[in-house]
This record gives sequence, structure tokens and C-alpha cells, in this order.
Amino acid sequence: MRAGLVCFLLFFVILFIGETSAQNKRGESNKFMSLDIKKTTAVKRIKYYEQDVIIFKRKSYKGRFKGTITSLTDSSLVMDSTIVLYKDIEKVLVDNNNSLTKVARAFLMTAGGGYIALDAINNLINSTVPVINPRTVVIGVALVIIGQSIKWLCVKHYKINNKHRIKYIDDTP
Repeated sequence: MRAGLVCFLLFFVILFIGETSAQNKRGESNKFMSLDIKKTTAVKRIKYYEQDVIIFKRKSYKGRFKGTITSLTDSSLVMDSTIVLYKDIEKVLVDNNNSLTKVARAFLMTAGGGYIALDAINNLINSTVPVINPRTVVIGVALVIIGQSIKWLCVKHYKINNKHRIKYIDDTP
């Protein structure tokens, strides 16, 4: 009974310490850029504070930009000493990877390459022809593709339009 109570209290202490450290990490400022995603019943808001990592695409450039937000204003953000206007952002990419998906991806990609390599080494040792079996290649490549598709499925693309908007919010009193 006491052990359960101690574990319960310890859980809340760790939770409280984690929340206060997250608040101190972002500073005392309440300025943030929000990506508002309008759904049928509600609006989902993804907040980007200073020192957060953001990935986006610009209208004038085809590549992706990934970096740390160093400053936010009402019309632009400064990312790694580059000023980007909110109106120039075409898409915002939200990476929802967690530790489970990262481990699964790494495992599947390593398993695919390792399966091909082990079968080739086994065929070399046993002097079996062909050294690289086509069925083995199909299975190994399929594992690698499944591992890579986990990464592709975890990144959501939000095109900035009427349903997905970027806003600057300053809640400082």
C-alpha cells in the first residue's frame, strides 16, 4: 500500500518538474507562432515558440527549410539568421516521429540490408549459385521500403490556405 502511494507521489513530482523545466526552457515570453488547422468540429493549434525547430517550404524556393526559430515578430520569423515572412511560407511540415517509430524504422531498414548481406555471405560460403538470390533481394528491399515509409507517414504536410493558417500571438500581460 505504501509503495503504491510513494510511486504515485513520485510520478506527480516528476511530472511537475518536467512541466516547470519545459516552461523555463522557452523563457518567460508568451509570444508564439501558431499553425491553426481547421477541422470539421474544432481548430487544432500547433504552437512554435522561440528555440523550437520548424520545417517549412517557401513559395519562391523548391527545397525545405529546417532550423531553429531565434525570433518572432508579427509579420516574420527569424530562423538561423534568415528572415522569413509568414506570407512566403507555402507549407509547414509537422514531424510526429516518436521513439517507437524511430526504433521501428531503424530496425526494419537494418533488417532489410542485413538479410540481403547474410544471404549473400551464406551463399558464398556454401558456393551456391546465384550468390544473390532474387527472392532475397525482394524481401530485403521490401523491409527497407516499409522502414522508409514509416518516416514518410509520420511527417504531415499542411498547405497554408483558408483551412490552415499561420498566426502570431502575443499573450504577454
